Amino acid sequence: MSAPNTDVEKQKRRHKTPLMGMAWMIVWAVVLLIGLIVYITMTGNEPGDDTPIGAEGAATEQSAE
Repeated sequence: MSAPNTDVEKQKRRHKTPLMGMAWMIVWAVVLLIGLIVYITMTGNEPGDDTPIGAEGAATEQSAE
């Protein structure tokens, strides 16, 4: 059953702000995702770097001997 006396225009006005808020949150999530991808890409290991992460200390200890 449908609700009697529904005013579609009144419902549009009442839901406008929450829908805009949800749209802005989706836009913000996409911006943060792009920022994360750029950050991970910029701070990753270089392709020519043979030293694995965490082995810098082991490499200097071996060269000191």
